[in-house]
Amino acid sequence: MEEKEKRSVTESVAILVLVMVFCAAGGWIYELIFYRIAVGRWINRGTSLGPWIPVYGFGGLLMLFTCWPLKKHPVLVFFTGGIAAAILEYFTGLFLLKVMNLRLWDYTTEPWNFLNLDGYVCFRSAAIFCFFALLLIYGVMPFVLSVKKRLSKPAFLCISFALGAIYAIDVLYHAATGNFQLAPT
Repeated sequence: MEEKEKRSVTESVAILVLVMVFCAAGGWIYELIFYRIAVGRWINRGTSLGPWIPVYGFGGLLMLFTCWPLKKHPVLVFFTGGIAAAILEYFTGLFLLKVMNLRLWDYTTEPWNFLNLDGYVCFRSAAIFCFFALLLIYGVMPFVLSVKKRLSKPAFLCISFALGAIYAIDVLYHAATGNFQLAPT
């Protein structure tokens, strides 16, 4: 991710794993706070046991790949990240409904759903994704890279892959069993 620093494929994968886990957890925190403000009570919007929402993890990776090359241009990061994540959210929602007969979110029934598109994406979510892109490129990635520099290579890999394994087992188990922990809004 840093142009000047050489790293192994294993280290690069470890960085991506941490980004995915951090973004999935960050999405869970965002939704927890959003629904507390919007509906006046705490709602766990996660679909598994852990504090994460997988679509935010995948969205974070998509934002990283689309926005990191643009990191010297914050305005481009802002719009590119928001658009990329909104497209991912739309097609993920569509895929879940058409292939798995599962609707994990529906903006037609949620607060602040201005300009929603088939209930899969709305202006509010796209606008938040724009800000998340900035947070990822200028906050999360520098943090992950600084942690990598401060830790020994084995410690960094161990932490990254342990968190990634916990995340993957949790998400894959719930996807395979269809045992999603859904909460009404």
